Amino acid sequence: MISIQSTHPIRGFVFGLHYPSLRTILSITDSDYEKNLVAANHILSLVGSNKIIAIKENESEPNYHIFTQIIDEIINLTNWPIFQKTILISVKQSSEYLFLIPCINDGFHSINCLVRAISNLLNIGINKKLFKKDCAELLAVINKMKNLNVNDSNTKNFIKAAVRLKIPFTPLANGLYQFGYCSESRRLNSSLTDKTPQISTAIAKNKFVSSNILKNSGFPTPRHFIVHDIASAIQAANSLQYPVVIKPQDLDRGEGVFANIKDTDELEVSYKKAKKFGNYILVEKHVTGKDYRLVVFENELIFAIERVPAHIIGDGVATIEELILIENRKRKNTPSLALLTLDDDVLLQLNKNNYTKNSIPSTGSVIQLRSIANINTGGTPKPVLNIVHEDNKALVIQAANCIGLDLAGVDLLIPDISKSWKKQENQGFICEINAQPTLGSLTSSHLYPYLLQKLLPNKGKIPIIGVVESPSSAQYVKKFKEAFQAANMKVSCITSEENSEEFLGFYLDPKINYSMYEKASIASRNNQIQSVICELTPTKLLKDGLAFSYINLLLIDEYQFPDDSKVNSFSLISPILPMVEKKIYYHHSNKPNRPLFSRLEAYCKSRGLDLESIQSDKKMEDVINTINVSTFIKNS
Repeated sequence: MISIQSTHPIRGFVFGLHYPSLRTILSITDSDYEKNLVAANHILSLVGSNKIIAIKENESEPNYHIFTQIIDEIINLTNWPIFQKTILISVKQSSEYLFLIPCINDGFHSINCLVRAISNLLNIGINKKLFKKDCAELLAVINKMKNLNVNDSNTKNFIKAAVRLKIPFTPLANGLYQFGYCSESRRLNSSLTDKTPQISTAIAKNKFVSSNILKNSGFPTPRHFIVHDIASAIQAANSLQYPVVIKPQDLDRGEGVFANIKDTDELEVSYKKAKKFGNYILVEKHVTGKDYRLVVFENELIFAIERVPAHIIGDGVATIEELILIENRKRKNTPSLALLTLDDDVLLQLNKNNYTKNSIPSTGSVIQLRSIANINTGGTPKPVLNIVHEDNKALVIQAANCIGLDLAGVDLLIPDISKSWKKQENQGFICEINAQPTLGSLTSSHLYPYLLQKLLPNKGKIPIIGVVESPSSAQYVKKFKEAFQAANMKVSCITSEENSEEFLGFYLDPKINYSMYEKASIASRNNQIQSVICELTPTKLLKDGLAFSYINLLLIDEYQFPDDSKVNSFSLISPILPMVEKKIYYHHSNKPNRPLFSRLEAYCKSRGLDLESIQSDKKMEDVINTINVSTFIKNS
């Protein structure tokens, strides 16, 4: 029997997780793990997973592992930006499990429903009539979870890189994320940075304006007209001479773009389709050449790809429709590649080349499915950074500067990227500049950690000291504050008592009774603060968690803790220990011989942390001097 004893949302960080988490106590009694294993794999197949759970014969706690593997896999299926797995905290009497499920900030209710739905299904088993009904409820939970998902691939990849690099991150609002804390923090909205000028973003968004600015600044751009109806579109195309391109004035991702239009009939069809995406349409001279996306960041070309249009290769046997199905089966193993679709635009492209979906291409023949090469419409990326000519590098860097963008995706149409655009007469043109480029992941996943490290040279971290609550902790905080101020650093002190602006480092609404977690969370968003000292209450760590995902230095006063024969003192502070990155100080009386200190010694040795004891006969000033705050600040 599997039953949920309790669940509790932890908004902050504990036990080394980089996410909020749902604290769950699960009871498993008289449960047949082989039947649970069969039921679990049946559940996963019903929700669309290809994962097979396999438990080794010598696996400890097999029923628990079955349960958490289902949870982790379903979270993965929802595509939440979660890159850590459920962790087990403790087991009581071999039947009660306390574990933490990493969660996104507004997903606690969904995870709670997920946990209960899974336990119900495992209890019912696959041979019961109720299984189908309960599985329908599970599917409903999964759909709700998908609706909470972060839909921007850039954001997900930045979060994934941040977890790997141990860079703190915090969701703020509507796709806006803060990476790092306080004075070391930066903010990103997809690939827009907090240093990207709003006016430059607006210019890049308007293809007509950005192209004119580039043209008037001496850059090669295709001739174009902005049109409002089909008559003016035809007039523009005649003036430019076919072939032409039609696209919305202010959309990205290749939406509503139709290239290589060769006559009026095709123009009218394409215009009507483009019009669905916006009222203002651009008619542009079609440029012959390969489609390249070059990524510029702070006057440096950091990546370049050739975007190969969606295509299939004939085998002399299968029809075009069948070849698309075959290609999609391959692409399902590469989620970063968009699936090919046989929509009206593809049918139009086929028709232009005298094909239908039932045509059987000859062996080796390449059938282009779309007129544009965007990755979102089935194109494939081919890295070319190592062959980009220096003149072409200079061109796109200067173009990004011309628009005023720190991070930009510059689209260059040119026959050969390895040759200078200056020597390819009437064939090298800047097609577009994107202020919020999709960086991709198939060939450019390295850009996300690279950019985070560029934006956050110190990993977004400031010196943070944790002082475990004790009769002396308030004095410790004040003394630490004086030491930080002596080093000319703006410090924030978070305690349960004092709420003055001078002490906190920021203003608080006096009408609201803020918790310590809320005060620390507010501090983490303040870009004026350079260091933080937090008073920590052990009994609240598994209630709210920490507002910061790490602590450089932890000070423990043994007088806070009761006799170990009655209470496991180590368990009280265990939620915070995995967050400590540098050193733990232990303030004690005489020789530290308590079980707490012994367990701390073993823990620090296993984690490579420094542990230093401080005798109680020292004055407070001496304790602070022993810690040597100035050296600590320098090393942090």
